[in-house]
Amino acid sequence: MNTMRKILCFVLCMILCLALLPAACAEDEIVVPGETASVSDQAADTTWYGGWKQIDGKWYFIDGSGNKAKGLCKDDKGVTYYFDNNGVMQTGWQKIGGGWYYFSSSGAMQTGWVKTNGKWYYLSSSGVMQTGWVQDGGKWYYMDTSGAMQTYWVKIGGNWYHFTGSGVMQTGWIKSDGKWYYLQSSGAMKTGWVKSSGKWYYMGESGAMLTRTVIHTDSGIYAVGDDGVMLTNTTVQTTDGSHYHFGADGKCDNRY
Repeated sequence: MNTMRKILCFVLCMILCLALLPAACAEDEIVVPGETASVSDQAADTTWYGGWKQIDGKWYFIDGSGNKAKGLCKDDKGVTYYFDNNGVMQTGWQKIGGGWYYFSSSGAMQTGWVKTNGKWYYLSSSGVMQTGWVQDGGKWYYMDTSGAMQTYWVKIGGNWYHFTGSGVMQTGWIKSDGKWYYLQSSGAMKTGWVKSSGKWYYMGESGAMLTRTVIHTDSGIYAVGDDGVMLTNTTVQTTDGSHYHFGADGKCDNRY
């Protein structure tokens, strides 16, 4: 009889424990600290903490305390991402603290050369878009105020410069639209007299090299041949019948 009483008491205790168990578990429900969470925001699994979470098609990064990352953040692999004030990961062009940054479709911050909408841009090692002169790999490039890389003829600070189709600044002799130009070591287009390989050439106001013509300058009258080289110790006749004799220094010393 005592044995039956013991068994009956044990069964009653088990029933009572099972009845109280759901209430105890409900008290341990996990909710993200500091968030007014919807059902989808509640931590249904451990992936919510210390990792990426996609909610309604948007990506967030949640730290170990359950807080959403905001602003510029770098992961353990050194990749930088940007999250807005709501914690949403951003892509494409973003203006941050007065500078422009570009984030790939994966959200990773870009550095170096980036091509978007058919134009090239250069981003510093810190990710900031550059404008003006940029040197990369020992070559010079020029980015306009929008950050877009420039090509071909560009006027900068009152001087003309020429850039290849890939944006590299050129120096020395170049041929453009069938005409020859001379660009100084700084890249600036030269006008007037140019000495190259021991020979003198004359570049007109447009910068194009003059050929087969008599040139009137403030310092005297000169002439250049078919190849643009200044003539010396010779006489030439112009189309109007005038004759010019040029001495050893290239200056006209007799006209008739």
